Amino acid sequence: MNNEIDVRLYDSFSDIPFGGNIAGIVFERDEFGLDDKSRQLIARELAAPTTGFLKQINNNEFSIQFFSSTSEMDMCGHVTIAAFAAAYDENKIVLDNNNNAEIILSTKAGKIKISISKNSKYKVHIQIKQRPPNFERFDLDEDVFVKNLGIRRSELSENLPIGIVSTGLRHLFVGLINIETLSAIKTNDEALFEFSRINKIDTIGLYAMSKVTGITLRLRDFCHGVGNPEESASGTTNGALACHLTKFGILSPSKKGKVKMVAQQGFEMKRPSIVKTELTVNEKLNITDVYVSGSAYRVMSGKLYY
Repeated sequence: MNNEIDVRLYDSFSDIPFGGNIAGIVFERDEFGLDDKSRQLIARELAAPTTGFLKQINNNEFSIQFFSSTSEMDMCGHVTIAAFAAAYDENKIVLDNNNNAEIILSTKAGKIKISISKNSKYKVHIQIKQRPPNFERFDLDEDVFVKNLGIRRSELSENLPIGIVSTGLRHLFVGLINIETLSAIKTNDEALFEFSRINKIDTIGLYAMSKVTGITLRLRDFCHGVGNPEESASGTTNGALACHLTKFGILSPSKKGKVKMVAQQGFEMKRPSIVKTELTVNEKLNITDVYVSGSAYRVMSGKLYY
């Protein structure tokens, strides 16, 4: 073998092993000489839903590229969370006297602000500032769509809106009548890959809400557009979903102009995740800031030879 590179696997949006979403992390150095073809091969070999290739520019600035097993992605929230948990674990993050750090991260989706805070003796909390949302209408052929989910048209919610939102990736959101319907989904993956390709959709977010014990929101994120049939925790999708629900008045801002959303994800995949989103809304009810936050748990560290 001619080359070796350090690799890590983290469970993102989880503080315990075997929860959340798996993220591959590679710390890049100039001497590795990796090109995009090599990055794609490494991501495919690691077989995580997405792998991030993180490069440190200085104490407060990093760059990153994201690769699924099949293609490069402009942005990936759960890998960003994992990348900075890993950077902290490897002593690459310098905290100030208040145990905080502010980082600028360059991605294909643009520059993103990352806030890091140490919230216990061992763990750090990572917050991602996403881009303000872009909204689009979408005319969904409901009969064809539900056929490819293995559910009935009557199981689509009449009260939850359908639309496309982007804060970095392009997400289609469709509401279902209850959380039990989410568990009944049986996807036609070949058809959904084609649907996503034709409509240039990165992920399909199917969600439901329950008011039995307060408001519980649960999301399933089908990511055929970026090469993964389903993700168990998605930062960009949750940020966009909070924007979607706020635009249509399902979520309302506080008197201070804040919207907070806590979503369950990954439960049907036996990888439970909790993803927290916070929005800032101005006096005109426009969304100005989108933040998604969480932590990550390291489950593997080793070397890849190539």
